[in-house]
Amino acid sequence: MLVQFSVRNYRSYRDLVTFSMLASSLTEHRERVIQHCGLKLLRTGMIFGSNASGKTNLFIALSFMKTLVYSSNLRPSSQPIEAEPFLLDALSAKEASFFEIVFFSDDCLYRYGFEVNPERVIKEWLYSKKCVSYAREIMVFERSDGGIGFDPRNPLPDAITSIMDKSLRQNALLVSFLDQFNILEAGKVMRFFRSITIDIGRAKQFIPLTNTLERGLVPLPWIENFIRIADLGIDGLELETIQVDASERIEDHDLLINNTIRNGSPRISSLHKFYDPASNETKTKHFDLAHHESAGTKRLIDLAARLYPVLKNGEILVIDEIDNSMHYFLTRIVIALFQSPETNPKNAQLIFTTHDVIHLNRNDFRRDEIWFVDKDFRNSSKLYSLAEFKVRKDASFDVDYLRGRYRAVPKLEFDDFARLLNGEESDE
Repeated sequence: MLVQFSVRNYRSYRDLVTFSMLASSLTEHRERVIQHCGLKLLRTGMIFGSNASGKTNLFIALSFMKTLVYSSNLRPSSQPIEAEPFLLDALSAKEASFFEIVFFSDDCLYRYGFEVNPERVIKEWLYSKKCVSYAREIMVFERSDGGIGFDPRNPLPDAITSIMDKSLRQNALLVSFLDQFNILEAGKVMRFFRSITIDIGRAKQFIPLTNTLERGLVPLPWIENFIRIADLGIDGLELETIQVDASERIEDHDLLINNTIRNGSPRISSLHKFYDPASNETKTKHFDLAHHESAGTKRLIDLAARLYPVLKNGEILVIDEIDNSMHYFLTRIVIALFQSPETNPKNAQLIFTTHDVIHLNRNDFRRDEIWFVDKDFRNSSKLYSLAEFKVRKDASFDVDYLRGRYRAVPKLEFDDFARLLNGEESDE
């Protein structure tokens, strides 16, 4: 389970910010709080903010951390690290980017992080703490310009040390190197990042669905039942393998890679009832899901493929703009599936961004489940929780937000746009 994620000097985040799934002392919606190893954790976290405030950048930062962990052993020594420091002041552009994550694995609390610039890993660390009342945090390893240190009670074998001294590159992470040899708790870090699914709208649609179906990670009947009860008007799905004659003209550009058809490419068809003139059902009509269904339908089916393994295995789902192309009722049900202990017994976590203020209400969310992103005068993103504000028991979160009490709202005036349309100069 995710406890917290911190980032500094990456994209729009100049200063250190921390997103936390720790529950505060609030008494509202106590059934949403998970008691684990002496800590109180939450199943959902929602992030608000205006356009270009930095909401997506927080998820991109988490995705960068995950990608670097998994790609370190594959990158050649000449490949730069794709660190993107804050570029709007003279100092930050030259400084390292900081990433740290705290999580639970096998009843042990881990704190892993690193500092990097495009050329090299400057610092890297991993600490652990057992889930007992008297336990203290123990260093697993620390890496810096001065060398690499390990817990003296659990030293690295001499043979591995010799390989590490020769093979560990400046642009590669130590945790990824150690995982190759099943050393220390490196595998716990790798497994945790594997449990995080991040949807920031960049992945090709239906890749999660086709992958999960082909690998048997989600049963097709479950997906079909999901879309039936979601009232999409679809009776079923069919996954088929495309075989195309080399001489056939290819018009489905989704199946092209470098202008060449990928033989064996999967394609998903949606099944609809077909009626004769007397309104009798006569057969099933196959639609190409990618081309004939609405954006909302495709979005929900794509999301269903992610929901099943995350909820069944107690993993983490991170979604940018969760209600994009989806009706509020459907979005609310997806969120509620994570919040309810009955439908989420393994304590999977959902973290998402949204612009829809209808979610800002005390019936659906605790105050510590609501976060805001705003930019300061330097255009640096700031992250903070609604739990940091003193809020009346009868306050309307959405009304107060729109009034600007919690900040994180765009500064917009209709008259400015009207003057622009009329060709007049702005007051700014």
